[in-house]
Amino acid sequence: MLDKYITIGYTKKPYGSKGQVKVVIENQFLEDFVNSDFVFINLMGKPAPFFTETIEEGSDLLLKLEGINSPEEAKSIVAKDIYLREKDLSNPPIQIPESDLEFADLVGFTLADTDMGDIGPIKEIQEFPQQEMAVIDYQGKEVYIPLHHDLIASFDEKGKKLTLKLPDGILEL
Repeated sequence: MLDKYITIGYTKKPYGSKGQVKVVIENQFLEDFVNSDFVFINLMGKPAPFFTETIEEGSDLLLKLEGINSPEEAKSIVAKDIYLREKDLSNPPIQIPESDLEFADLVGFTLADTDMGDIGPIKEIQEFPQQEMAVIDYQGKEVYIPLHHDLIASFDEKGKKLTLKLPDGILEL
């Protein structure tokens, strides 16, 4: 049986002179990531395994992989999704078929972003001709967040949390 891979985050840019890269990992997968001896990165259309040498937590999360020892080598894995096998996750995400997810049912759920974490509760869902929008209070103002299946990073029905990979700057509009 083929392994199922779950996207847990992505690489950003190289850091330092030893081949480290800055990474962003979704909060729900952080513990699994830190405890894993290896990760998978999509190279040439397939998830390729890399052994983890070090993970440093600070203002940024830094990942050092075996076999990547310079900033030049690290550039080959920049802006790539990071995966773990579903069987290696302590709490695999529940996959919901797109047809079963009704955005109108999300009122009261916490809206989160893969980079920023929790943003706030969804007050209401408004339907526009182009798409549906979640209405939230963010830093004292009402913000409209587009809802689309392609933006959903994870959905936790029990925990009433919807995590999206939001476009940069959308909360400042």
